[in-house]
Amino acid sequence: MSSEPEADPLSLPECDTLYPIADARALWGAATELYFEGDGSDAAHFTAEPIAAIDTAGANATVGRTCFWGLPNSGAIFGLTVADIAPTDADLLSAALMGAGYFSFESRGATSLMLEADGPIEASGRTHYLIDDLWVYAAGTSFSITVPVANSALEQVRAANLTRDY
Repeated sequence: MSSEPEADPLSLPECDTLYPIADARALWGAATELYFEGDGSDAAHFTAEPIAAIDTAGANATVGRTCFWGLPNSGAIFGLTVADIAPTDADLLSAALMGAGYFSFESRGATSLMLEADGPIEASGRTHYLIDDLWVYAAGTSFSITVPVANSALEQVRAANLTRDY
């Protein structure tokens, strides 16, 4: 019998809490709107990266939230997925991202995997955090977009899950 208390099931806030619209507008522009809110399987819908491990992690998530914000009639969007992730999926995702040129570092128990590159149409920034059974993935045009979005989401998940060590 374990003496450690069990953590409550993972609770994920709504998109407006993970990254408030006021913050999105300050980051992206006054006309920014929350376009979409879905589950973890929608992670593949906002990535131009042909990395199957992203699709697999999203599809295998038992709890997840995907959010897209953007400017109307512009095609400009940024996205966020927060989901649970199994250890094998986390290992596969980490290996696939490293193989695709992401750089990785460890900080305060989290693995951060990041890539910023020029794309055929515009620049691309990607930020992934893996912490225990949690995956946070933000995509946009640069780290100046993805890091604040991912950090906000992580802080909100921490606040909603006080019995978990994120």
